[in-house]
Amino acid sequence: MSALDDLLDRSLRIFAGLWGKFHYLYSLRENSGRYEHWGFVRTHGEIPAQSAFAEVHTSLFSQILRTPLSELLEDIELSAEKMSVSTDEFIRGIRRAAQQALPQNLAGGTLAHFNSVLDALSLVHSARRSLARQAA
Repeated sequence: MSALDDLLDRSLRIFAGLWGKFHYLYSLRENSGRYEHWGFVRTHGEIPAQSAFAEVHTSLFSQILRTPLSELLEDIELSAEKMSVSTDEFIRGIRRAAQQALPQNLAGGTLAHFNSVLDALSLVHSARRSLARQAA
């Protein structure tokens, strides 16, 4: 099994949604841009492992930028719940980890676009919470 197939079929399968997978990948990334996963490197070798992580990280980043906000909101709420944190805390964590969160290859995406997605998700989530409180 190739490093890419292993990452997609085994490692990422346990994480909920785009945001959960994205969070997992960027959490493996060091400031240098290298992904740190001892077992994966041991199994597949340094170059195939780094290549697989970088490719999937870029792919998830691109998918996030192309996915409708309504789907991203549901996805980020589910991912936050699975990690036992609030959605607001999950979004703040992504912002704090900006250097690791963005893949080296942005594949045509931009930091500004990514930040606007996070801003929109935060605003819509807050509005939804306010409406739910008013209705209660």
